[in-house]
Amino acid sequence: MSRVMAPPPTATDFEALHRLLADRGPDWIREFRAGARAQFVIQGLPHHRMEAWRQTHIAPIAGGRFEPSNTLPEVSGGGDGVWTGRLHEAPEEIQATARRRLGALAGQEGHPFTALNGSLLNEVTLIVLPQGAAAGDLVTIRHTAGPGNSLNVPRTLILAGDGAAGSIVESYEGPGPEGGSFTTAVTEIDCGENTDLKYYRIQREGPGSFHIGRVQARVGPGGKLYTAGITLGAALDRVDAGVTLDGEGASCEMDGLFLTDGVRHVDNRTRIEHAVPNCRSRQVYKGILSDRSTAVFVGRVIVRPGAQATDADQSNPNLLLSDDATVYTRPQLEIYADDVRCTHGATVGQLDADALFYLRSRGIDPDEAGRLLVKGFAGEILDRIEIPSLRTQLEFEVAGKLPVTSGTEG
Repeated sequence: MSRVMAPPPTATDFEALHRLLADRGPDWIREFRAGARAQFVIQGLPHHRMEAWRQTHIAPIAGGRFEPSNTLPEVSGGGDGVWTGRLHEAPEEIQATARRRLGALAGQEGHPFTALNGSLLNEVTLIVLPQGAAAGDLVTIRHTAGPGNSLNVPRTLILAGDGAAGSIVESYEGPGPEGGSFTTAVTEIDCGENTDLKYYRIQREGPGSFHIGRVQARVGPGGKLYTAGITLGAALDRVDAGVTLDGEGASCEMDGLFLTDGVRHVDNRTRIEHAVPNCRSRQVYKGILSDRSTAVFVGRVIVRPGAQATDADQSNPNLLLSDDATVYTRPQLEIYADDVRCTHGATVGQLDADALFYLRSRGIDPDEAGRLLVKGFAGEILDRIEIPSLRTQLEFEVAGKLPVTSGTEG
């Protein structure tokens, strides 16, 4: 528990922002904000002396002056009974269910930015896939940060009923190259029995922006959840992503790809919890770092007592395209059962000199040879994206961010 210090005169007064919202909206949302505010007051903003934030300094956020944004997300797609839109616009029976589920997965204790998000909550984007629904149209949620030093507080709740299937793309965009915004985002995903859900999270905010995100999911018996987190923008990005496998036969696959350049910093924290027997998880997070950028990966797989026949793999390969780039990686296993198959590993390296030599011996330009190898490294993640238009767009964006690489050979 950390003491809450008075903010510097130039820093955002989050308490004042909470007071502006305190009387807005129906009773349930006022109560939700009040509970979150109490948690935020207890925790305060994190600092680098905390173990979980030791490699990610948030001084630009703590000392920044941000103004609340009025931008609203753009939501489209669905069909076949799928409900998409803002929570307060949903039919009353859907609203009642969503209000009970909001905050049930993404707890606030130990997550100060989740508490901050809840304390400033004004709108909730709601996606409901009813029982047995097969979303024929891709659901897209597009959040655009406000201009200048805006404060953006997006909140998303995704409810997939038993037997439901569909694909959802949630993207975070910047208003332009100037950046400067601060986004604190929370998404909760609740998958029922025998669901098959694919969730893609794309962050491409401006180069001077700050992005703190949280994704928390639960998968019921026999359910399948695939997630892919692609990080392309922001000066500072941290995302905590967690999945609880909560019914026998549940499975999840978590992919991640992050590219950093300049002095950008990316921090990915994942947590997969095997709560019951006979569940399966796969996790591959890949990083490509250049210039003086830094990245952090902390992945944790927890096997609870009694969760026998667990099958879990975790991998974090990283490619450094500069001698000045740095990555901190720490895969972890926490096992309380004895009949399990669990593996984890991490690698940090540069481009393969033999592969570069082979391509150059075939007459390929040194820079192009390096780019081909980097594209191949990223391709393992991008090739698993099943939406052709999204995959093509991301391949184009990734290729555009790849630096000249000939200087990394030998």
